[in-house]
Amino acid sequence: MATLTFFHPYSPQTAYTQTMQHLVRFALLALCLVGLSSFAQAQVTVSGKILNGTTGLPIPGLSVFLLDESGQSLPSEDVTDLEGRFLVDDVLFGTWYTLEVYSGKTLRFTDYVFVEGEDQDDDEQIIELPDITVSY
Repeated sequence: MATLTFFHPYSPQTAYTQTMQHLVRFALLALCLVGLSSFAQAQVTVSGKILNGTTGLPIPGLSVFLLDESGQSLPSEDVTDLEGRFLVDDVLFGTWYTLEVYSGKTLRFTDYVFVEGEDQDDDEQIIELPDITVSY
């Protein structure tokens, strides 16, 4: 004796299977988009020089911070060298930052910086800021 089993296209089992397929596709799409967005924002190094506004000489020993849009400091702050130069790593293209310069605990300079440029597939890309003059 033969038994016939009918499989209705809208049964609860089919609905569950289709829902799971949609969830898997959505998850894969989300992962791809997250990967592309992090790939699109390349990290670069920002470089600059801080000068005394009165004498025009470089100022060593100043602390330089870049704060992201949420006010958090990037982990790679720097202290100016003998030539007044600094480097801050892990900066993203197309992002606004607040640049803060401190002498000890005293804020000496603050400004907004927009990092613009293009990803050139270069591991050591450095963006040079204009000279910063600080008044004492």
